[in-house]
Amino acid sequence: MADLHDKREQEKISAPAKPLICKAPEFLRMDEKIAKSFDPKVVAIGPYHRGRAHLEPAEDNKRAAALKFTSGSEHSIAEFYDKIRNVATEARNFYADAFELTEEEFALMLFFDGCFVLHFIDCYIKGEMEEVTMSTQLHGFIGRDMFLLENQLPFVVLDALMSLNKPVNLDKFFDEIIGTRLKPSSSALRAPYHLLDLLRTKLLGPPENGRGQQQSGQGPAD
Repeated sequence: MADLHDKREQEKISAPAKPLICKAPEFLRMDEKIAKSFDPKVVAIGPYHRGRAHLEPAEDNKRAAALKFTSGSEHSIAEFYDKIRNVATEARNFYADAFELTEEEFALMLFFDGCFVLHFIDCYIKGEMEEVTMSTQLHGFIGRDMFLLENQLPFVVLDALMSLNKPVNLDKFFDEIIGTRLKPSSSALRAPYHLLDLLRTKLLGPPENGRGQQQSGQGPAD
């Protein structure tokens, strides 16, 4: 992941030209069966589904995941949170919609959600799923929810958490869930916008138009 971090430093952008995380188009949600395919079943990642009643049980598990992810590090949990606070404004600009969250509420959400995602992935690739505090019957649904368009975190959040000597082998994770060896993340022309964008790039290669916003789930054109 060091290569991805270097790409972010080289790009020197504070926000994308257009938001890259948005809700599914309303015309797709008009069909109830299709609409359900956009909704998380177990865990809300990011602001779009935050606070929905059926996803609330996962919130305490996010706190447990944050403690586990940051433990064993030479850095304190406060240092990890400070990393998130430093990128919170940039992260907010990746979303197509405004949310009624204070700066602190937004940063805390990014912190807990980011730790949860990285802890789950780390446990998966290390074969230590017993460390995930949620029921094993829900693990498959968690994996599904992590790749929903409306359930994404800006990659700057994950990158910030991994920068404190807590790398997570995302290449191995993708290789295992897809079942074949994919292009290493270091071969990408740019840093990913979010986890779903990284999966798309590893499966299909980098977009031909450079930044690839039309393929990355951005908001509607002006």
